[in-house]
Amino acid sequence: MRQVDFANEQTDQSSAEVFAASFGHAGKSPLRILLRLCRGNYGALFKSVVYYLFQDSPVVVLPIVTANIINIATDPRAHSLTELLLNAGLMGLLILQNLLTTCLCTKNRSRAIRRVEYGLRAAMADRLQRLSMTFHKEMKSGRVQSKIMRDVENIEILATSLFTAVLSIVVRFSAAVAVTLSKSLLVFGFFMVTVPVAVMLMMLFRKKLMRANNDFRREVETTSAQVIEMVELTPITKAHSLEQTALGRFNRQLLRLAGSGHSLDCINALFGAASWVTFQLFQLVCLAFSGVLAYRRLIAVGDIALYQSYFATIVAQVSAVIGLLPVITRGFESVRSIGDIMWAEDVEDNRGKEKITRLAGEFQFCDVSFHYPDDDHPVLNGLNL
Repeated sequence: MRQVDFANEQTDQSSAEVFAASFGHAGKSPLRILLRLCRGNYGALFKSVVYYLFQDSPVVVLPIVTANIINIATDPRAHSLTELLLNAGLMGLLILQNLLTTCLCTKNRSRAIRRVEYGLRAAMADRLQRLSMTFHKEMKSGRVQSKIMRDVENIEILATSLFTAVLSIVVRFSAAVAVTLSKSLLVFGFFMVTVPVAVMLMMLFRKKLMRANNDFRREVETTSAQVIEMVELTPITKAHSLEQTALGRFNRQLLRLAGSGHSLDCINALFGAASWVTFQLFQLVCLAFSGVLAYRRLIAVGDIALYQSYFATIVAQVSAVIGLLPVITRGFESVRSIGDIMWAEDVEDNRGKEKITRLAGEFQFCDVSFHYPDDDHPVLNGLNL
């Protein structure tokens, strides 16, 4: 696939202002801001969606083809071998086209999202160049770096999720529900009762895992902070012969980190297995239910495989929606975080001003008073210099 050269993209002042305007015209709604940031790329994103529908079609159609082949094979008197081969041939074509459509889908989506990523960082850099020194003093350099790198990365992840994971969830869930509803109201009713229960139990296990992961992450952050502190204080430690004290303190933190990691491993194993067992038990219930229906000739034999596949699909997609919520929350929060720069009004616009080539003379301060913007109490009052 041809590599895209982003170096040829627009880098002028107007390009940065277009992205900056997205924050001004869309209010403070993160979703509206994100949609405005994508302006100029809607065509590529639309093509990406169209290609994705073809790309994902094998996953949606495979259960139907599988059921058809089983039904044809179990009732050869009512069906011909040609029907079986046609189903297999159709499935083969759908699988082969996935190679091309996946590349085209990714190419269009990635180009659009990377343009937004590039433009947003360029707009932030342009804005930072025009903000006053007061703003830069109050906004620490570490926070600015985090906004330019991590927050933009979170927005890129959010945009990718909206155009891949969300689209996948919508397509697969809709197809599974539509096919099941059209073939059997009884099975559809069974899904509506069992799917929510299965998802709730799996999410219960996931919440406990998330808490354990958060505890471990905090220990990792504490350890990282102590590593930096230990390195920075090495000259003082050596000057006062406190090497053993520093090592003892750091080793105690390493033991806490190891203990937290061990607990996380055990919890991951326990709740991961519990989640898997829950899902498999519900799969078994679905298999038994559809098997009873087929035994009583209420559905075709091949439909057992169809409903099994779609039950797993519905459960997985509902779980995926819940799993996406933290990604969406982080992305929206990053949009607001970038707004700290893009909405800042403390601007010093030096464009068009005359450049000073030679300085001469003196400075004189007469009766100068000064207070900080967030404090009315003067720190200078009546200064003469």
